[in-house]
Amino acid sequence: MRRWRRVKCVSDIFMACAVVVYTVTMRGVEEIRRHARVVALLITVVFLWFLYSRLDPCNGKRILANMCKEYSSGEISGRLCVPLCREESIFLSYCQDKGERKSFLWENMVMRISPLAQQRQRELTLVEGMLPSEFHALLLDHLRLKLGPGEYMSLTRRLKKFADFNEDGKLSLGEAQSLWRLLHDHEFLILFIFQHSYVFPSINGTCGSLFGFSLPEVSAIYDKNTFPLHLLSEKAYRWSLPSWEKRAKVAVGLLDLMFDIYEEDHIRFFMCDLKSTSIGHTDTYEAVLTNLEDIKSGTMLAAAMENRTCAHDHQCHYTKYCTTMCDTLTQVCSGEVTKPTLWQACHLLKEYLLFDAPEKLKPTLEKLLYRCAHLIIYGQSIDMSHVVLITDLKAVLWDQIKNRNVR
Repeated sequence: MRRWRRVKCVSDIFMACAVVVYTVTMRGVEEIRRHARVVALLITVVFLWFLYSRLDPCNGKRILANMCKEYSSGEISGRLCVPLCREESIFLSYCQDKGERKSFLWENMVMRISPLAQQRQRELTLVEGMLPSEFHALLLDHLRLKLGPGEYMSLTRRLKKFADFNEDGKLSLGEAQSLWRLLHDHEFLILFIFQHSYVFPSINGTCGSLFGFSLPEVSAIYDKNTFPLHLLSEKAYRWSLPSWEKRAKVAVGLLDLMFDIYEEDHIRFFMCDLKSTSIGHTDTYEAVLTNLEDIKSGTMLAAAMENRTCAHDHQCHYTKYCTTMCDTLTQVCSGEVTKPTLWQACHLLKEYLLFDAPEKLKPTLEKLLYRCAHLIIYGQSIDMSHVVLITDLKAVLWDQIKNRNVR
């Protein structure tokens, strides 16, 4: 009997332990299930957020809603406002998100919205009732700040004519305010100044601080990092280049760009990061500039270098291609760029044209590119050398391709 009691006691203890283990296990399973539901819910929320951000990564719907609200209240204007806000025939879709810069693609048009204008919207709001003369003075002050001392009468006339979207000969508050915001976008200002150049994209229209420009399908003139060619050889990029005559036609367009940006409205301009991927060409080998942000006026560069202390010239580099000199007496950078952009362009042309140039042409082309690579700005003496060198290079290239049908 005692043995039986002991066995029964042990059995009771075992059963009690089993009940406890079962209870704890079931509670654990229930706890896991509850947590699993929370985890599943969180995963679903994250997935939906990710999906939404992919569908509208640049907040195009919000930007469009705010823009159309301003348009309906008469605060902004522009040719693109009607198709965007009334007709809804253009949408802010196919976004390219590069930091603060928002770009939207629509057919062959790129639409960009100024991040600065969005951030400083209140600050860039004009006072209602501003006189035309006051707005004119405001424009001149802004242009002189960005571009340097000058009259800018022709440029301001073109700007106001461009902003007069209904072509009634006067600017409404919405038209003036839209222009004012656009002018605070560096890319738009540069694009507008050089609208006469065929190498620059054409402005298709604006709406408030948004502007659109045509950008046909282009290919970079060359890219040394093209995968997988760059793994095979440093010069493997040459295998994918078009014929020499076609490249010569693109090179003429690049030289035209150098002539156009050298000086405009008595303003000296520079490209501070001219890369082979910054210049493209169409399927008919017309050169197209694809990167406008690196074009700066001499005044912009001087402001960037102002008060920068130095002991040597290498401390006065805005970029590798926009370098200034150090005044060793004052130990301050001069702010005056020492080499024109043509100097950079000739380095590109050397990589692009020289290696397989026609034998009869090669010695002449080498000499011209050598002269170009040693261009240095010394006061006004550079002006004539710059023009002559571009003219000579274009003449040599055109003489080789003028009788050939390059398409």
